[in-house]
Amino acid sequence: MSFEKEMLGLFISDHPLLGVEHLLGRFVTCTIPELWEMDDTTSVTVGGLVGSINRRFTRKGEPMVFFELEDLEGSVEVVAFPKAVMAAGPMIREDAVLVVSGHLDHRGDDIKVIAREVIEPELRSDQSVRLKVPAVQLSPDLVSRLQEILANHPGPAPVYIEMTSDGGSKVWKLSDEYRVEPRSALYAELRELLGSRAVT
Repeated sequence: MSFEKEMLGLFISDHPLLGVEHLLGRFVTCTIPELWEMDDTTSVTVGGLVGSINRRFTRKGEPMVFFELEDLEGSVEVVAFPKAVMAAGPMIREDAVLVVSGHLDHRGDDIKVIAREVIEPELRSDQSVRLKVPAVQLSPDLVSRLQEILANHPGPAPVYIEMTSDGGSKVWKLSDEYRVEPRSALYAELRELLGSRAVT
C-alpha cells in the first residue's frame, strides 16, 4: 500500500480503512474534515490511517513525532510530544490504523491535532470474524496463506467462512486453533488477501 501511494499519490486499490471504519466509529468524536469547523484548542478524538511520518527530537533529546492521519474523508497532521510518543511505543507506524485524542491547534488556515493519547482500536474480544469467499477462489495456495495470517493473530474470536457459488452459499466455522484477536492489523492482511468486501 505504501508503494502504491508513493507511485501514484493515491490509493489504486481498495482503501485500507474499508471494512474497519466501524472500528473507528466506536472511538471517534468527529471525522477529520469536521475539524476545520471547530474552534482552536477544541478537544477531539479522530481516527484513521497513518501516512507519512517525521520523527524528531526535542532540545532535551526526547522523541517527537509528526505524522499524517487519514480517514475516508480527509487528512490532518498530528503532533505527538514525548509523553504521548513514549506511551504509544511502536504503534505509531506507517499504514497503522490509530485513534488519536488531543486538541486542535489552529495556525491560520493550517490545523494540527496535538496528541494527548494514541491507541490502536480493537474489536470486542467476543466478536467473530466473518469472511465471504467465492468457492472457486479457494486454491490451496490461498488457503495456506489464509491459515498463516490467522495463525499470526491468535485470540478468542471465532472465524467463519461463507463460501459462495452459483448454487448458493454455505457457512463454515473454522476450528478453534484458528481463533483470532480481531485487530485492525488482522483486517488489513485479510483484505489484502481476499479483497475488502470479503471481510465483515
